[in-house]
Amino acid sequence: AVPIEPIRLVAMMEKEESEEEESEVEEEVPEVVPEVVKEPWDISKSLFNARKGYSDSKDVYDTPKVVHRALTTDFERMLKEPRIGKLISKQDEDVKSGKQSLETELKEIQKALGPLYKTIVNAFEFYCLIANNFTRSAFEMGETSYTRFINDCKLMDDKLTSEACQQIFIAVNVETNKGSAEGKINEDKCLMRMEFIEVIIRFAITKYKEAAGNDISDAVSMLVEKNLKTNIPPIGQVDSDDFRRGRFYSEEVENIFKKYKKILDVLYEKYKNFKPVSGSALFSVPQWIQFLKDSLMLGDGDDGDFTAREAMLAFFNSRMVVCDEVKKRDRYISLQYVDFLEAISRVADTISVPTDQDMRAVGAINICDFKLKQKSSGGDSKNQASLMTRRPSSEFLVSSQRPLAEKLEKTICLIVGNIGLMNKGVLVYDKNQIRLVPQFITEGQLKEQL
Repeated sequence: AVPIEPIRLVAMMEKEESEEEESEVEEEVPEVVPEVVKEPWDISKSLFNARKGYSDSKDVYDTPKVVHRALTTDFERMLKEPRIGKLISKQDEDVKSGKQSLETELKEIQKALGPLYKTIVNAFEFYCLIANNFTRSAFEMGETSYTRFINDCKLMDDKLTSEACQQIFIAVNVETNKGSAEGKINEDKCLMRMEFIEVIIRFAITKYKEAAGNDISDAVSMLVEKNLKTNIPPIGQVDSDDFRRGRFYSEEVENIFKKYKKILDVLYEKYKNFKPVSGSALFSVPQWIQFLKDSLMLGDGDDGDFTAREAMLAFFNSRMVVCDEVKKRDRYISLQYVDFLEAISRVADTISVPTDQDMRAVGAINICDFKLKQKSSGGDSKNQASLMTRRPSSEFLVSSQRPLAEKLEKTICLIVGNIGLMNKGVLVYDKNQIRLVPQFITEGQLKEQL
């Protein structure tokens, strides 16, 4: 007979050992990965914040305070010419009769200009830029633009005649002190911003003095409200901050600039130093126009997708308000680095930028290749016409539905690619040599160009 007790004992011992082993195995606890909370994008930590360091507003926007300071500076500089004080003393009934001091009336005129001064500044700059003057004197209003302003604003009547307008232009252009800072930079037969205020006052006196009860400040208010605000074309009343708030200042746009920072830095410095005047390197209108020409962006029809008028609008609207157009002349007439980035962004938002689908449809390997195919389109005239048609959103004042960042990246690639094709595939400036193949153009495209 086989003893069963030892067998049972062994079985029990094995069972206990098995249970002990199982008890020693700990249950796996899933590892808790702490959730990474991304900090919200903060403009004060972005590259756009550099504007606070150089702008007169000490902000990334043109604040009401900086516009008021600009008016105060322009008004005070205008009063350096004694003729305006004499004019008010003679024309304002209360000042002439002694009921009110000249100083009080001048303050009232300045106050009347205050709420609409941004409109006046925008009007002045718009009529400067439409002359398509590609020199540093582009920031003053010549006779042709002056006449256009008068006609647009429906200023002439039986009181303010064409002859009267001409006489006002001549009178305001006289500088008593030719050796002053103002006299040295003021072009003959051109109006500076401070002189434009005097023009507005003289127009108001001639046109509305009687209707305003011989009160000059009231006449100024009537002129701005009835003629300027209602008749200046919408394109001339654009608030630059609208584009900044709605399109430009964003994390996505900043990321594009960071991605291409090295190249953009070199481009800015290269063109900033293009034809410096008296050793002064500035990214002013001549440099901006040359940059657009070199990148094949500027032209009409087949020569480019960006007109001279659009180029000037992009330049002027990308600048921050400068309070003193005389003492800070260099900054007034130039683009700082962030202004330059904004100007490129305005180009991107204006031109017709192809979508990825557009590029696939023509088999384009990059945007430079797309532009080439856009012009040729394999002999298919109907397809070519379709590709060459500008999108409705490319028109000024028409809102774009596509994200700016997408359009911006393609525009930067087009600009850099075109410059690369013109310069053997290399961007060279000072000690910098950046090879642009194959990121922006291919070896095949470069060989075809050469």
